[in-house]
Amino acid sequence: MSSQVADVDHHDRHHRHEEDHGEGGGEAESATVDVVLSEVGGQKVPVIKVVRAATGLGLKEAKALVDEAPKAIKEGVDREEAEKIKGDLGAVTS
Repeated sequence: MSSQVADVDHHDRHHRHEEDHGEGGGEAESATVDVVLSEVGGQKVPVIKVVRAATGLGLKEAKALVDEAPKAIKEGVDREEAEKIKGDLGAVTS
């Protein structure tokens, strides 16, 4: 089992839009990222609690999201918030 539970997708949506339309920006880092739950491991309840806290979802919705892993749990968030969520998920699974 891998110890990595959450991935941070470093692709900015606006940046992808510019690339699709041939517009410029040699931006090195994205302004916003997606947090993707890649696996749950054996401790599902603590992961559901972190997902609920991060997303504001109800218990049923958060459980469904965790059950569907790998899945984006939060999209278009700033890098600091994404790293906090990733850390919180890592703490409950280690």
